[in-house]
Amino acid sequence: MGVFDGALDGVTGLTQRQAQSLAKAGAVTVREYAKREVVLRRGEDPGGIGILQSGLLFLESVNLDGQRRIMDYYGPGDLFWKKSLPDLEKGVYYVITGMKSRIAFVDDRKISASWGAHGLRAVLLDHMLRSAQERALMHIDVLGQRSLRQKLNALFSFLDREETPGAFRLPFSLTDCADYLGADRSAMMRELGKMKEEGLVKVQGRRVELCRKAGQEGEGRG
Repeated sequence: MGVFDGALDGVTGLTQRQAQSLAKAGAVTVREYAKREVVLRRGEDPGGIGILQSGLLFLESVNLDGQRRIMDYYGPGDLFWKKSLPDLEKGVYYVITGMKSRIAFVDDRKISASWGAHGLRAVLLDHMLRSAQERALMHIDVLGQRSLRQKLNALFSFLDREETPGAFRLPFSLTDCADYLGADRSAMMRELGKMKEEGLVKVQGRRVELCRKAGQEGEGRG
């Protein structure tokens, strides 16, 4: 497997020449991780700015009762680094794989200043912050809904952005979805069951089809 091998494809603002220069400078390393393998913990540096090439990552937290919470998730093309984790003394935060994943790490300390190390670093961080901000605002909006059904409808509305309107694939499993919503999995499955019985959604594995506009009926349930 090559060090470069398309590692930086899809990073907004990064030219092919810059990507190739990074690879030649030995600034890019590609690693593969098994499912549920920790990639990053607070205070650690796995090798620079991480770019997920394939798979799924979660930014997770464990509360005082040992309950897992999903604070954020990363899909292919998303970036993260050590400062992605909250710098808090209390609480456990880490980045972990949700499935087998392939990650490229860019070590900006090895970037030659002759072709704009600071400019390139700014491009990578800007790309990371833009996508992270969008996901964070979505998560805040979803968690701010009053009922479990409203949370599900809000999440589905945000995810319903594919070419076929009304049908999409969840980025994670239903168990992960419950942790992302901060909900009990059994309660969430019951609510999904009610929504299916009412003809609002169809769910097969991770594929979701919206049969009516989200929020059109049953907003008070949950």
